Amino acid sequence: MSIFQRIFQIGQSAAHALVNRLEDPITLTEQGIRDLKQDLQSAIAGLAEVKGVAIRLGKEAEDAKQQASEYERKAMLQQQRGKEGQIEPAQADHLAMDALTTKESVSERATRLFKEAEQQQRMGAQLQEKITQFTSTISTYENELITRRARAR
Repeated sequence: MSIFQRIFQIGQSAAHALVNRLEDPITLTEQGIRDLKQDLQSAIAGLAEVKGVAIRLGKEAEDAKQQASEYERKAMLQQQRGKEGQIEPAQADHLAMDALTTKESVSERATRLFKEAEQQQRMGAQLQEKITQFTSTISTYENELITRRARAR
């Protein structure tokens, strides 16, 4: 072994000893708790956003469902007006078909919105589970911090 390697090993061991003294378990635990709390806050904000989107999509889906039933009612009304002679039967059929076509597209939109709302709700449940895990982990680390501080005294 050359003298340079031995000097390098001495310097390396001194650096390791310095880092070991700087690695205070209490300080590292406090930093870990701060990081976890920051992650918890971002998860809570994400949960609020996802729940808001799910609620909005649910309302839009309900509105679309009501619109679809309204278009169906209009189609039936046009058919009735055609039978009563208020408008031409051909024109009544045409207007009823237009209303039914619109009803179909609105119904498809409502179905799509309901699926998206369900997906957002599932994402919200996953985020809620993640928040629960963060809370549990933070509690565990805070208890560990109390124990380490007591041992240090």
